[in-house]
Formats: sequence, C-alpha cells, structure tokens
Amino acid sequence: MEIKKPMTENEKKNGNLLYKYLMQNDVVSKEQMLAVLGWDSKKDRKLRDLLSTIGKKVPLIATSDQKGYKIAKTKSDIEAVKHSWLELDSRINSLDARRKPLIKFYEKYKYQ
Repeated sequence: MEIKKPMTENEKKNGNLLYKYLMQNDVVSKEQMLAVLGWDSKKDRKLRDLLSTIGKKVPLIATSDQKGYKIAKTKSDIEAVKHSWLELDSRINSLDARRKPLIKFYEKYKYQ
C-alpha cells in the first residue's frame, strides 16, 4: 500500500512555475531552479520532490554526465532521453539487487 499526501495549492503553484521555467529553457541547474522558486539551498529536498513529480508526467532528462535538468521537446533530444532512461534502469537494477537480501532475511524470520 502506498500512502501519498495530496499536493498543497502552494506545491502545485511551485510545480507549475518550475515546469514553465524548464519548458522555456534548455538545461537548467539546481541553483537556477532554486532561484526561480525563491528558495535557498536548504530546500534542495523539496526541489527534488517537485522534479520527481514533473518527471512522472513529462520526459525529464537528468544524466550523471550533464549538470542540470531538461525537458525533452524535440527529436534532437532522443539520445539524451535514451541515456537518461538507461541510467534509471541501472538504478532500478542496483536497488533490486540490494532488495533481494532484505527479502530473503524477511522471509526467513517473518513467522518466528
């Protein structure tokens, strides 16, 4: 079961502001996004939460070899989209490998 808290009106407003900014620009750094939102670096976690929400709705490109984020808008973004997708797959595989010993332990002791 997944419990999600609903977005507040302020979070929606900030999400829309950030989305519009990303759409109007190419690659945008974390610092630029924080400035647009009027936030300091202590709100880094909230920024990542907003980016996660946006990335669940639009093709948000973020790769380890590129600083910043970008929304894919044209066919010329296809290689960056593929690169970002493959990095996500790699993280998924790594997390799955870490999860297996936890499941094994749980299964062994859950009824003791």
